Amino acid sequence: RPADRRRPARVLVSFGGEDAPDLTGTFLATVLARGVFAPGNLTVVEGPLFGRRPWPEGVRVLRGVRDLPGLFARHELLVTHFGISALEALAAGLPVILLNPTSYHRALAGVVGIPEIGVRRVDLRRLRGLLDDPDVLARSVRTFRTRLEESVRGTLADHLAGLAPSSAGCPSCTATGRVV
Repeated sequence: RPADRRRPARVLVSFGGEDAPDLTGTFLATVLARGVFAPGNLTVVEGPLFGRRPWPEGVRVLRGVRDLPGLFARHELLVTHFGISALEALAAGLPVILLNPTSYHRALAGVVGIPEIGVRRVDLRRLRGLLDDPDVLARSVRTFRTRLEESVRGTLADHLAGLAPSSAGCPSCTATGRVV
């Protein structure tokens, strides 16, 4: 890693209100075991439906968070899955790395151009590559914000409507065509 580049020192980890596939635990176990981040660099947002989970010593855990975007300014990176939180972070200028629960989420991430590190398992080589080249993360923020500004009405909802893959089917009802 070049000496003039450093990894994010304040990483926010948030996988929604429930995190049934335990992406939070998977991410933490991988990055801590491999020394990618120190526990003190990580802040976990524990959703209301997480249930009791043991968290690694030294990792900061926030419970009862009602304003996730309010935490963005205090962090240098958000690790989450594809969803509104990722898009809000990018719109606020916070770089995002995704660990997705399904291949469908991964496909959506690809349409938007958000860097991702796998489905349910952390691709450590990809993660290290993203962290070692912060230009990739900064570029994804710039690209998203530019697209958002260029959207017809300029709202996040309009931008999101244009992101759905045209060939994807609805994961719930299997309808095909543009799903928004």
